[in-house]
Amino acid sequence: MSEDTRDQPLVSDRSPSLARARAEREHPSPTADADEIAVLNRLVEAEVQAAAVCREAQSALQRVGAPRASDALAEVQDGHGHNRSKLTAVIAALGASAPEADECGPVLAQSPEDMGYLGDEAAVIAAVTRTEDELLSRYREAEGRAAMPAQAQAPLREMSEALTAKLGQLKRVTSGDGRI
Repeated sequence: MSEDTRDQPLVSDRSPSLARARAEREHPSPTADADEIAVLNRLVEAEVQAAAVCREAQSALQRVGAPRASDALAEVQDGHGHNRSKLTAVIAALGASAPEADECGPVLAQSPEDMGYLGDEAAVIAAVTRTEDELLSRYREAEGRAAMPAQAQAPLREMSEALTAKLGQLKRVTSGDGRI
């Protein structure tokens, strides 16, 4: 074998990677502005973290003897999973991919591990409320971005409204106006 052919990759016309590369060159993926995709990806990361906070808060509420509040947080946690799925679909429609749960880093102030240190129902609900409030502010910030693609605006608004309703419910609990 001559020295000049040793370093060439073995690629045939039937190579799947070559076929994908040719197809991508002929029909490039429509990607939106990278900054807007990054904002949406951060929302995915925030949803993953908020769901983890809810999961740990449920355990803390079970420990302090508040199973009803724990059950209500399960509903809030399910909402985070639903929002994550919606965001993933929006990001895919924009020609990008959302991070997987194991690729997500902490983006919210409240850590799921903090829930284990809280000793009563009010403190746990207050911590979850702060997390939900921070998440809602991130949604509103994303909605207000002028460069955010139109196909992301309606889902962001819908998720923001649903989160506002859940946050109102949590705030009523922390203020003592009602129980979950």
